[in-house]
Amino acid sequence: MKDLNMVFAGFGGQGVLFAGKVVAYAGLIEGRELSWLPSYGPEMRGGTANCSVCLSDEAIGSPLVTNPNVLVAMNRPSLEKFVNEVEPGGVILLDSSLIDVQVERDDVTTYYVPASTLAEENGLKGLANIILVGKLFKEVGFCSEETLDKALQKCIPARKASMLDFNRKAIEIGRAVNSRILIEMKPAQLCAGFLHGISAIRQRADCAQTMGRFGCSRSRNTARGGSSAAGLSPFSLQRACLQFPHILFITPSEYVFKM
Repeated sequence: MKDLNMVFAGFGGQGVLFAGKVVAYAGLIEGRELSWLPSYGPEMRGGTANCSVCLSDEAIGSPLVTNPNVLVAMNRPSLEKFVNEVEPGGVILLDSSLIDVQVERDDVTTYYVPASTLAEENGLKGLANIILVGKLFKEVGFCSEETLDKALQKCIPARKASMLDFNRKAIEIGRAVNSRILIEMKPAQLCAGFLHGISAIRQRADCAQTMGRFGCSRSRNTARGGSSAAGLSPFSLQRACLQFPHILFITPSEYVFKM
């Protein structure tokens, strides 16, 4: 299996250290060489926090990851701090609910996951970190499914055993949205992207009907095949994407779910 040198970064209290620990325990259970090195400021909750996680089949020279091939960023300062340190060909996962910028590098694969929004919608407040672990599991495959569940059981203390099922649900949500890459589009790209997606996948009438079902006001421009999607809330977007995974959706905030 490929060596993984990962950085999990965010604010204190977001669970980035815990997320890294789950991945590290997965490596331990599978008998791999591993290291988990936390780093955080004196403020703890609300301050900066990150951890380095290494998984390898060979001895690990240093637990400190300076050039990760995987970056999981849960806030903008963390993304800005580490984005240029990621190795070419690496993977970046970020919480697009909290990070409102686009990764400009074209030599890495970036996944924009609205983890915090998904956690809130599904009654999993505080588990955006585990949603991102689910995404990481699907895209990188750092362990088996059985091992990941065992790692969760190992990391969740007995006094919080009731949280195990919530964490399992968060993992499944992360895995379920893995085929969707959230891409920020410039305004000039919106109309072309919309028309391309609709013509390639569904007829305009089908799309308009779908939008209507999920709370999108069907404007005159949309009915004629235009790019307006005003009135489609983020929550409606999520529901539509889960039920209709073949459609290219555009939100008023100029984001596109590319299925």
